[in-house]
Amino acid sequence: MGFRSTFTTEDYGLLWPQWFRDKYSGAIWFAADGSGPLNSVGEAKTYGLWSYLHDDIQAAIDWDKFSGKFVLVYLHECGGITRCQIEKDVIRWTEPSGWKPSDGVEHNYHCYGCSDV
Repeated sequence: MGFRSTFTTEDYGLLWPQWFRDKYSGAIWFAADGSGPLNSVGEAKTYGLWSYLHDDIQAAIDWDKFSGKFVLVYLHECGGITRCQIEKDVIRWTEPSGWKPSDGVEHNYHCYGCSDV
């Protein structure tokens, strides 16, 4: 019962600290060496299991070695999308304002940063 979501990220080439891997070991897929993208193992409630994930990601990233933004994308069971942009000093959330019919994927593959806040 309840509203469930999954999430994924790009592979930013980060090695996740052991405390982070231990805390989320049953909920997030990690590469054998503890590096790579973050992907949820299954569906979970965003107001439950993932409540502290974003703050923990922010704390786990070595911001002296990583510059820019870390983006996590949620896919909700209703078909909705939420984007979480994590930076050194801020966590920002965005969601699409509407949907339009299309003939498949129409988003340009050359597009980078169109969802940045």
